[in-house]
Order: sequence, then structure tokens, then C-alpha cells
Amino acid sequence: MKRGILLILTLLIITLPTIIAPHTNNQTQNNPVESIILKTINGEIEWETKGYSQKGFKVVWSKNQNPTYPTRNGDKYHYHSNPNKRNDKLEAFDGEGTYFVRVCEYLDGKCGIYSNQIKLELIKKGKETKKQKESHSRNKEGDEEIICKGCLLNKTCYPLGYRINKKFCANDYNLTPQLEENSKCENNFECQSNVCISDECISTGFIRKIINWFKNFF
Repeated sequence: MKRGILLILTLLIITLPTIIAPHTNNQTQNNPVESIILKTINGEIEWETKGYSQKGFKVVWSKNQNPTYPTRNGDKYHYHSNPNKRNDKLEAFDGEGTYFVRVCEYLDGKCGIYSNQIKLELIKKGKETKKQKESHSRNKEGDEEIICKGCLLNKTCYPLGYRINKKFCANDYNLTPQLEENSKCENNFECQSNVCISDECISTGFIRKIINWFKNFF
């Protein structure tokens, strides 16, 4: 009986957004962005950030040098609201060829710190480069082609929202590290504690305190 009551109370804690967690200072989130280092790996982009961009990042690219946000004529952008986002895949929106790419700290309608600029050869969506075709051919030798509408890892397809090894299958079909406490979130599976309340990841320590508090009544 007691276990049943505790289980119900725990579910209420997780599902009720009206619970307000005590404010804690997060030194990482208080550090302003000092620099963003951008690089390309296998046709995609990745970046490293020194500091914390609370409102996420804008990825801007163009056939013209030094793309910006707000965009100029000929620029395009992706917005990533997740401060822990560190990669993106871009498409050739203005024909195939060389594009210039930058990432910036997003600050309410404009950019703060910009990354270095890199060049990226982009092709039409669905078209493979010679190098990609060779790699695809090697991967298919002796194997069946795997069609995955989720995150593919070691020939296993995981659905969106699936958690594995402290990562979750994100909407961009990449396994993404789960967020730390006090990070902005939309779903429970995005958080290391697996609890997202009022768009914020709640720490496991706080959850234990609430459960222990309820235990004192039984």
C-alpha cells in the first residue's frame, strides 16, 4: 500500500509543471561566450564553445563571404535553441558549390560572438559525392541496406526520444548528450535526470529530496 502511494506521488511530481524547483547558481551557465571554434567533419559542421550561449546558436551560410544574422540577400540560417547543440548538416540552397559558413551566439534577434569562417562544398539533397558513394558501397558489402527513421547506431535503429548511454535520439536523427540540470528542455528524455519541469531539467538530487519528504508521512 505504501509503495503504491509513493509511486503515485512520484508520478505527480514528474508530471505537474506547477512544481517550482529552488533556484541554484550554475557557474557554467553564467559564463559568457568568449569564442566559438567551427570545423567540418565528413561534410557536416561541428563547433566548440568557450562559455555558455543561453539562447542557443544561429548557423549561417552563403556563397558570399562572412554570412550574418540577421541575414543579407543570399544568406540562410538554422536556429538551434538548445545551448548544448554542437553540430549541423547544411544543404545547397543556392546551387551546388562552395559555401561560407559561420556559427554565432544568438541574442534575441541578433548575433553576439561569431565563430571562424569555414568553406564547405555542398551538393543537392539526395546526391552523393564520389567519396560518399565509395564509403556507402563499402558499408553495404555483404549487408542489407538499413532504412532508419530515427538514430542508427551499430546497425540498430533507435526511435526519436530513445535514451542510451546518457544520450537521446534527437529530432535531427543524431544521438545527442542529455542535458544537465537547469538546462532548457522540452521533453523528459532530454535531461540526465529524465525529468523536465517548466521547460527546465531538474536534478536527481532535488527529486530524491521530494520523495524522501513524502516518505516521512508514512
